[in-house]
Amino acid sequence: MNENTIRILLVDDNPGDIRLVELILTDSDQYAQFFVDKAKSLSETIKLLANNDYDAILLDLKLPDSSGIETVKSVNKISSDTPVIVLTGLNDEQMGLLAIKNGATDYIVKGPLLAELLIRTILYALARKQAAREIRQAMEMKSRFISMVSHELRAPLTAIREGIAIVVDGSAGQINPEQKDFLSLAKRNVERLTRLINDVLDFQKLEIGKMNFNMQPNNINEAISEVHKIMLPFANEKGLTFSLELDKHLPEIQFDRDKIIQVLTNLANNAIKFTEKGGITVTSSQLENTIKVSVCDTGCGIRQENVPKLFCTFEQLTEANKKQAEGTGLGLAISRNIIEEHSGKILAESELGTGSTFYFLLPIDERRHSKRITHNFFHFDAEK
Repeated sequence: MNENTIRILLVDDNPGDIRLVELILTDSDQYAQFFVDKAKSLSETIKLLANNDYDAILLDLKLPDSSGIETVKSVNKISSDTPVIVLTGLNDEQMGLLAIKNGATDYIVKGPLLAELLIRTILYALARKQAAREIRQAMEMKSRFISMVSHELRAPLTAIREGIAIVVDGSAGQINPEQKDFLSLAKRNVERLTRLINDVLDFQKLEIGKMNFNMQPNNINEAISEVHKIMLPFANEKGLTFSLELDKHLPEIQFDRDKIIQVLTNLANNAIKFTEKGGITVTSSQLENTIKVSVCDTGCGIRQENVPKLFCTFEQLTEANKKQAEGTGLGLAISRNIIEEHSGKILAESELGTGSTFYFLLPIDERRHSKRITHNFFHFDAEK
């Protein structure tokens, strides 16, 4: 067989339809050369897919041993990388659209236009498959590059940070106050650069689905209290209050303790950073079948038109009464992804000049085997 031949698996039990499709493909030499394998049932299809590679699958949904959307799901489960083009009857266009929602690449209505549409649809499906492969390869290359650069930067940064710390604390000899100030500034910037690298690595892992989550029964109030102890000195340094209002009767739920602490730390850090007077309050409560955790501040607030942008990657907002925040703009993007991996939601409410409330919801019942919640309305990002 010519290596440029397009291999098609035709799944249909209607002899007339099979013959028609074969004739259309046979007469298409000006566009491409096709080789067609045929299966008349889902069981035959499964056997052929197990032993052969195909460029595309033409699939009728009404088979002797399978019918409807379950046929698409079964085929996709076995060969998820192969484009599936559904063949529907004249009155089944809705079924075709439903098939696309369940993993099919496209659909064609059997009828007078089949000959005109079939070749074009197959070639378009193959082009989309190739484009998807190239995008995936580019993403993998980007991921490897980011990981390599980030890891290569970490080692020298650690050495620089430790070296500066030794000089600053006097272990390597006395230094004067002016020298100490300069070294302390350098140390803070090294720590900032380390945080930026960690943010980029975390976001990259989340983006490609390679961040591991250790889901265990945990008490959300204990996680909040731990973050409170960590962040309280930073609030005190700015003369801010930092209080907790926790519902003591909340049930344990499944979550990754370290990841949720990361989210809480980011929200608390943002609240402290953008609050000059007043304070921060963290609350926990039960809201129907979820646990709600809120971080409320009395800071500068955010314009209403900017709230939808908050969780957008690499985006930072500069309000009239505050300077541009330093950072990657990934803090809230990472937080959003972590919460979504827990089948939860993260949202924000704010008004310029009156403060902000960031809150997230985590499910109480086990829902993590269902499709994650990814509503468009929280595709925001950036540090506050």
